[in-house]
Amino acid sequence: MEKRFHFLKRTVSIIMALVAVICFSGCVRYSLTAKVDKDGTVDIVFIYAMMKDYATDIDETEQNMRDTMDDTGLDYELDNYDEDEYVGFIVTVLDVPIDELEEVLVDKMEVEGVEVLEDDGVYTINWDVSSVTGEASSSGISSDTLKTYGGYMRFGIELPSPAISDNADEVSGTKYSWDLMEVDEKISISFQLKGAFAFPYSTKVTINKDKTADLEVLIAAVEEEDDALEDRIGIFEDNDWEITEEEGKKVTGIFGELKHLEIEEIGEELEALGIGYDGFTVEFDEDEGLYTIDWDAVPVAQRADTSEVSSSAKKDFGKYMTFILELPNAAEDENATE
Repeated sequence: MEKRFHFLKRTVSIIMALVAVICFSGCVRYSLTAKVDKDGTVDIVFIYAMMKDYATDIDETEQNMRDTMDDTGLDYELDNYDEDEYVGFIVTVLDVPIDELEEVLVDKMEVEGVEVLEDDGVYTINWDVSSVTGEASSSGISSDTLKTYGGYMRFGIELPSPAISDNADEVSGTKYSWDLMEVDEKISISFQLKGAFAFPYSTKVTINKDKTADLEVLIAAVEEEDDALEDRIGIFEDNDWEITEEEGKKVTGIFGELKHLEIEEIGEELEALGIGYDGFTVEFDEDEGLYTIDWDAVPVAQRADTSEVSSSAKKDFGKYMTFILELPNAAEDENATE
């Protein structure tokens, strides 16, 4: 199931109209940050400031911002910003439920170019920042120009656990940041709220002589982390797999088995687990009497490389991102590594 949200719009649009004017002199500070908590709430902070010599209208700008925020009906704080010869304001919106982002941030705060996708517990934020930086860039303003005056234009996000994937300029722990003037593609980051992302550390497909198939999948979890073990077990239980557990030194391996299913059902059963088997297909050529199994495992392997649980699973169980296909006879064609 996929849910689509659009992220941040109206407030930043007003700010950026001012930034477009101020950027001609390069003396602006603009920062948009989001802190995502594991309980599913988000704190959002805007900073907008100008050098004091150019801040003749800052009081009016601040009042406009306050009026805008009052109209949203959100619980917010607006504080003064005064640092390094820059003055302006900070707007903070606290404890926004992530599942209400569409209502709160699209309808009430309107920012162009940003979307948030949710798919089986994985959130992805994409932001086309050209709507923010276009005016400045066309005027010849660059990141270096802003830095000359002590200015900047930034986006940052702090997550409750490491991201699954991102294209951030800088990463410090679970904090990710982008220099908006240096971004040449959409900002993108994917993450989960709780625990580490579940990966198929080992997959075995056995094709039997009676034209049925047996599936074996290993995933792993750290029991102390956000009920991760229970979550992993639920992945199999929800899809009627048989489960066994094996405790390693650092992680617990959860082995799922599904036996005697039709060969054509392999892809459907694996994809239903929702842990990286997207695009797993099994096709049968009636004329040739041949089955073809195809799976692009690169995306899930890349995700696994970012997971701390991955290295522990490899040490404890000796299995890491392996796919084993056992056949009753030799394959006609294959690209196996062993």
